[in-house]
Amino acid sequence: MNCENCPNKDYCIPDKYIEKWPLPAALGSDQSKEILEDTNIIAQRRMYMKYVGVTHNFNDMDYTDITRFSIGNIYWFKFYEDDLGPLDDVSIGQYVVVDTCRGLAVGRIVKKSDGGINLALNAGMSEEDVTRQVVDVVNIEHIVARNKLIKEVGKAEKAMCDWINKNSIEDVYAILADQSVEFKDLLYARDQLVKKLEAEK
Repeated sequence: MNCENCPNKDYCIPDKYIEKWPLPAALGSDQSKEILEDTNIIAQRRMYMKYVGVTHNFNDMDYTDITRFSIGNIYWFKFYEDDLGPLDDVSIGQYVVVDTCRGLAVGRIVKKSDGGINLALNAGMSEEDVTRQVVDVVNIEHIVARNKLIKEVGKAEKAMCDWINKNSIEDVYAILADQSVEFKDLLYARDQLVKKLEAEK
């Protein structure tokens, strides 16, 4: 098999070793050590490659809420843990950038799987069927935090407006006068004018 153009070439056992199987009788030979060392590296790489099922059907939901999403069609991608970190640290609903046949696209993870039999059970496909990969995990925590603050500011301003509406404007003036000498003088001047006006009635 020629793996040069294979998307899984980094995870395949090279032809040069397949041709040499079974291992030479002298297992302590340099040749056998080279084969075992390289195949161990390949096995380690497989440990750090997982798979994720991704949906692109999420535009009808609040994008800042990763707990709510509609699934739609599921597409499977390789998830290289040595590039992206442990898959266990990525939540279901997390946004990811994926390499699709139409270029880069944003999706949300709806399923996670190891390779082999687990992938067959979860996705109904083999590792060779998954040829595209996750490019990056999208972190929207800063956006969620900022939007939360914006909502809290809006609630606080509404509460202040409600308080003003429940109390008279004179109560508001009295509070301002206690806090500001300048406003206190303005309020006093107005009160004097009001008294003068009432005296003329």
